[in-house]
Amino acid sequence: MSLMLSAVRIRNFRSLLSADFSCSSSSGTVLIGANNAGKTAFLSAIRTVFDSRFPVSSEDIYRRSGDRLSDVESRKAIIDVLILPSVEFPLDGDRTSQAPVEFSAEWQTHFGNFISVDDDSNQSVSIRATITFNRSKGEFEVERRILLDWPENENIEEYNDYFRDVPRENFFEALPVFYLDARRDIVADMRDKFSYFAKLVKDIKIDPDSLLRFEEELQSINSQIVNESDVLQHLSEKLGMVSQTLDANASKILIHPVTQKMNDLGRNLVINFQDESSDVFPMNSHGMGTRSWVTFLTLLSYVDWQIKLRGSEDKCYHPIILLEEPEAHLHPNSQRNIYKQIKSLNGQVFVSTHSPSIVSQVDPFEILHVSKKNGKTITKTLSIDFTSEELRKLKFEILRSRGELLFSEMLILCEGETEEQSLPTFFKKHFDRELYEVGINVVSVGGSGKYRPFLKLAHSFDIPVFIFSDGEESAFNDVTKAVERIFGEKKDQQMEKIVFLPDENDFEQYLVHEGYAPELIKALEAEKGAGFFEKFFKTKHGTSAGRLKSDDKCPSCNQFIFDDVIRDYHKEDGSSIALLDCLATNKTAYSSTIADYIINLNRGSERMIPNKIIELFDKITEHHLQERSHHETNY
Repeated sequence: MSLMLSAVRIRNFRSLLSADFSCSSSSGTVLIGANNAGKTAFLSAIRTVFDSRFPVSSEDIYRRSGDRLSDVESRKAIIDVLILPSVEFPLDGDRTSQAPVEFSAEWQTHFGNFISVDDDSNQSVSIRATITFNRSKGEFEVERRILLDWPENENIEEYNDYFRDVPRENFFEALPVFYLDARRDIVADMRDKFSYFAKLVKDIKIDPDSLLRFEEELQSINSQIVNESDVLQHLSEKLGMVSQTLDANASKILIHPVTQKMNDLGRNLVINFQDESSDVFPMNSHGMGTRSWVTFLTLLSYVDWQIKLRGSEDKCYHPIILLEEPEAHLHPNSQRNIYKQIKSLNGQVFVSTHSPSIVSQVDPFEILHVSKKNGKTITKTLSIDFTSEELRKLKFEILRSRGELLFSEMLILCEGETEEQSLPTFFKKHFDRELYEVGINVVSVGGSGKYRPFLKLAHSFDIPVFIFSDGEESAFNDVTKAVERIFGEKKDQQMEKIVFLPDENDFEQYLVHEGYAPELIKALEAEKGAGFFEKFFKTKHGTSAGRLKSDDKCPSCNQFIFDDVIRDYHKEDGSSIALLDCLATNKTAYSSTIADYIINLNRGSERMIPNKIIELFDKITEHHLQERSHHETNY
């Protein structure tokens, strides 16, 4: 059994006054959230715990508005990390472990007396890194200790029960940290002696007999190149005049167009790239996407090489890999590919991303949603209260095609395509802002009985959600039951964020009953041609609209008799019925343009936006936009 970083608690570190992170997988955790939410600070906190060479300064201490340097120097930052034996769960399986969990024999030997055991015989190791200002040295420094147990949340800053022994460097060597930020570039790494590329190639070991033979061949190649070049021969002769100046007749200048010593290979290594139809080009001639990707693959190579070396020495090794925005500069298909390669890494990977393409491939339980409210970073993981069917729907129908939902600051859920297409246009007219400017997504769930996975997702990650629902009794019951089950004690607050259409109408019926029939006809005929509705009216009047079961039974078979329902468009409200029938079979022809026609044909009047949509926008203003503005003002 392997191990995993299960939890990280942070106090007073960078932008994180107080933040708690939890992880459910030993293989990977994907951090998502808005910029400045605290994702990079979280990754840096992990580096602070496990990398003794990671520098700290006053910039790593949380600053309140108006703090002086003396205030910062008197404050300490605390980072606690909980390490547990890993227990892997299938996507649709029971995610609780009944038996006590213990480290493998190898890890028990490595951790030794630093292992804590709780009342249920579960083993763990708790590490604390404390950043304080050393006045005698005039600098900030990090102290790393092992906690006797994992303290309660409210007692973190007061808790100071440590194992007497201090962990040595070899304790952390088995838990190395590897970090790549979003600015990675293999061209720069090839010049940086501290990069993973340089570390990997600095010591190219070759059999001694082969080494001597290679160097002799290199010497011969250099001589041949000089002899074949008039310029190099001329340069060699002129540079040879230095022996006259130095009065050293036996001395001479040697020109080596290629490296002469095999020991220099790592420092002079060049990476070129060639596709199937082009010539070879060096890396600095390629775009940032290729250069970024190759940098990641270099890290992958370095980690795998270190694992191989550790394996040959029969030592414990659990790499911790921290990656910022691996999707940077990459095409969406390449983003999917690179995440597949990330998952192949041996170790525990923490990835921060803004890519729906990456999120679409992630086990939902590996997602850590990071947000900031009132200056405090809040983290959320997926609730385990999902049925197997809901989990499959979440992963394969929602995240795979609508991964951007997880990056929303707010969701508007509706039932149909027309609402999904129209609400953004009405929103822009009402607020004079695009939905994306305030982080809102509008999503059609595809029917009143399909809200539950979306609501569970939003509730798990604390994403505010509003609903614009059809008014049929079945729709009202479906939505109400889903809210009651998912939001529990907060159901009344969530019900305040729902708008039901009146008189058991769906959206098209509501628009027709509100008097928007002319606008609907114009939107329809703009796509289908002038006179389309009139032709539909004449053609379909008097035809069958389907069959309904009557109260009469067949005397011979005793089965209920079904009667044809004949369309009658000449009766009272027949024109409205005809329009609704026409709209029902031609949704794609008008759903994307109806909002524009309603706005443009009613410009300057109160009818530009239907009343129920105004009601929805008022709720959004009351419950979200004002609160959001307040948070931004006070941050």
